[in-house]
Amino acid sequence: MKKWLPAALIIVFVILVITVPSTEDYHEALKNKIKKETENNIWVNLGVDLLGEKLIKTTSSCDSYVVVRTCETKVTDLYKLKSIGFLNQYIFY
Repeated sequence: MKKWLPAALIIVFVILVITVPSTEDYHEALKNKIKKETENNIWVNLGVDLLGEKLIKTTSSCDSYVVVRTCETKVTDLYKLKSIGFLNQYIFY
């Protein structure tokens, strides 16, 4: 049993490295989060579709680590959206 543990850990590590989401994935996840939280308001959806990508790109910063990516979007000086990405998804906290 102990012979398989290092191999299993290496396989899990490789899977985590391969499935780190990109910065573009973060932009899409944030746009979807905004749309969902505003209950798919047609005007908000239109605004996010037209201007969201540029605003998100200019106010977001991401740091990439080996198995995760952390991203932060500064909405105001006091309010920031933070997320961690792994396994091809982002979790906002």
